[in-house]
Amino acid sequence: MADVIILGSRGQLGVELSLRIDGARQYSHQDIDITDLKQLRLVRIDQDSLVINAAAYTNVNLAEIEQEAAWKVNANASANLAIWTQEAGARLINISTDYVFNKDYRDSGKYGGILSSETPNPISTYGISKAAGELATTLNPRSYNIRTTCVYGSGNNFVRTVLRLAKEAGTLKMINDQLTRPTWAGDLAEFIIALTTRGDHQFGTYHYTNSGEVVSWFELANYIVMQAKVEAKVLPIGTKQYIEMQADQVIAPRPKYAILDINKESKIYDADWKDSLRAYLKAELKK
Repeated sequence: MADVIILGSRGQLGVELSLRIDGARQYSHQDIDITDLKQLRLVRIDQDSLVINAAAYTNVNLAEIEQEAAWKVNANASANLAIWTQEAGARLINISTDYVFNKDYRDSGKYGGILSSETPNPISTYGISKAAGELATTLNPRSYNIRTTCVYGSGNNFVRTVLRLAKEAGTLKMINDQLTRPTWAGDLAEFIIALTTRGDHQFGTYHYTNSGEVVSWFELANYIVMQAKVEAKVLPIGTKQYIEMQADQVIAPRPKYAILDINKESKIYDADWKDSLRAYLKAELKK
């Protein structure tokens, strides 16, 4: 590959990219502050460089309290990266989220995916900050915005949380009226590599998740518990009931429906979520 710079190299996606791209320059938040344009300009890049921004503020609930911090990392930093890379003529990849949408089933049909060309309508601070980051990224015409959902890999993630709670509590309550399609960080990394090295793909916005059936968080948690063969019970709970149970906490609003259409992207790289999740669980349970 060309000269590749991975920002957020210790995060879930950053780790997987670093494993796959030989010679990539890797920077964590401890190495460089992407909210500081002056610091970015000290890093040498040129028109042959590809900068992948895998860094983000991702705590959806806490973002409702730490709004300035979320905006600084997800929006302001994206503008800095776009300015920095545009000045050098380098390519830029920004990783975004399905939380920039809040559709209703009636908008797309029960399981119709949201197209990458559709206009974002976020309802949370996190989603708004990521939508602003997408817009800022386009300041560099040689850029990609890649939206994804429910990413898991190294570090804290939904899959590991379900396994931990199942072992500790024995009973889990999971939301059954919000839908998702999980994405292994390794597959997202493979998609990024394919997008930027194979074929002649235009700059712009892309959606990538693992393929396969759409499931609720309850169904996904139940699948994880069953595949891991953990003796635990997973119970369904509605969003409204869940929020009422967490009355002492700040719970950010979540999309009613934000399933991304991946028809175009699955032709670039495709992997079924059940296959990837089974392989991930197999490796996790060996630890």
